[in-house]
Amino acid sequence: MLEICFQGCFPVFARSIAGYVTGKNGEIDREKTQNRSIKFL
Repeated sequence: MLEICFQGCFPVFARSIAGYVTGKNGEIDREKTQNRSIKFL
């Protein structure tokens, strides 16, 4: 269960970190990531 969560969450976190570095696009990605994380949990 933990491995599945890690495999599902890690790319999302990596994408959100990359988006955060890029600036405004990061804000949009963060919002999508938060919504996706809430649905995932």
